[in-house]
Amino acid sequence: MLKEKRISLREAIRLLSVVALCAGCSAAGGGPAATGPVSPAVVATIPLPTWATGIALSPDGSQAWLAAGADILSIDTATGTRGPTIRTGGMPYALAISADGKQGVAADLMQQQAWILNLGAAPTSQRLFIGSPSTPVLRPGAALSPDGLRGFTTTSAPTQGNGFDRLHIIDLSGAKQRARNLPFHPGSLALSPDGRALHVVGCAGICSSGALHTLDAATGKSAATPIPLQSSVPGQLALSPDGQTAWVANALAGTVAALDLQSRQVRATVSVGAEPLGVAVSPDGSRAYVTCFQSNTLVAIDTATASVVSRAVIGRQPRALAISPDGNTAWVTHSVATLTKVDLKQLGS
Repeated sequence: MLKEKRISLREAIRLLSVVALCAGCSAAGGGPAATGPVSPAVVATIPLPTWATGIALSPDGSQAWLAAGADILSIDTATGTRGPTIRTGGMPYALAISADGKQGVAADLMQQQAWILNLGAAPTSQRLFIGSPSTPVLRPGAALSPDGLRGFTTTSAPTQGNGFDRLHIIDLSGAKQRARNLPFHPGSLALSPDGRALHVVGCAGICSSGALHTLDAATGKSAATPIPLQSSVPGQLALSPDGQTAWVANALAGTVAALDLQSRQVRATVSVGAEPLGVAVSPDGSRAYVTCFQSNTLVAIDTATASVVSRAVIGRQPRALAISPDGNTAWVTHSVATLTKVDLKQLGS
């Protein structure tokens, strides 16, 4: 007689997490997946050796750095050609670059490592071990202080609770890290312009509710009342240039929320499409841009009116995005092995 194969709740959650991390969140709301030709706003599609997740631009916009497979790749944004590659030996997911473009920090999808990136002529990385290999609840985040001295990454666990959900504060100069336990599963990160406040999207339990949390960047302690989110599974987070508003992708709800960080209220909720994932704000703060993973679209939002200005089909399964310093170009990663260059002026931006 065959024995029935059973898996624990923890194993089931881990399997679901893998599916969510690799293929999006779910059959999210916001309308059917987009079909039809790719918009003429897409001016280049650059092949990559594998699909990429996180992306960050150098301060002058001349290089795009991508977390792709086990590597951190560089792309010359003027020519689309490959530049230096950093071999990490892990699975980098999110990354951030300092204001002078000389350093960076990257977060590991499997939560075992973080990397300090030295982005000189011959880029290298320095590995820090921060935990045991495991599948995160939310996609991990990475952030860097404005002075380039401290980096931030996260780790989380579905069922183990407090003590396994952590913020890691990294001293880049000393290559050391200290961890602070968090009472929620953390995801995407963003630092205030003065570097004092760290904003973190997170969820509670088995992602039964989502919220934006504000922490003291020096200590990791809670610094304000959490702001509830419409979706229990938040996507990425981006701040306005003045640091007063957070734009958060409500992945399961098909919306993006504009959160007032002073009043701790939801200022507006904008319907954008199926499974919004990546968010970025233009350098002048006039536009928020959102990638919709299942709709295959890039959506432009007028931040003053919190209304959709335009949307364009940009290719399969778009993920993260970065905006050029002049605000004219978006660079988008996908769950296929391509990097897309989008002319934002053609989106009415």
